Amino acid sequence: DADNGVPSLLLAGRAQKRGEADSAASFVEQAALASRFDDYWSERAARWWSYLRAIDGVDPAVRAKAAANYAATGDLPWALPLRALCADDRDKDRERVPRMRTACASAGAALADRGTTFALRRVGARIAEINAADDKARGLAQRQHAAILAIAARCAQVTPDFAAAFE
Repeated sequence: DADNGVPSLLLAGRAQKRGEADSAASFVEQAALASRFDDYWSERAARWWSYLRAIDGVDPAVRAKAAANYAATGDLPWALPLRALCADDRDKDRERVPRMRTACASAGAALADRGTTFALRRVGARIAEINAADDKARGLAQRQHAAILAIAARCAQVTPDFAAAFE
């Protein structure tokens, strides 16, 4: 998974917890260079569906809906570390150092462009906006965030036929 930036973000979060700010920034910089960001969220539903599919006597639509619901309940392991690294500004006395702010802006833009889920892309656009170097970069991130939300909304309007889609 060498081309996936998510593991680097997880390592950055661990480094930050250990107080290793330099390592954390290096991992965020490394993540920004990744060719993709995949948290394998969709695999949860697929694995659960494989299990449920073999159960006889239960309506296929009910099994498919159960698989989708199961996948939706999972935590996103990258969310808390990324927030702590690049978005948490509750402690106004502890502002991100310029190196981390730049790394976060780059990682955010990369997530927004190359995330495999809408969650990754949306968070990436917000991270890019929060850490933007100037108004032009902030505006670009805001427009990208709006475009991602619009696409996600269009997708959400299409309710899949679970019985047909999974069989």
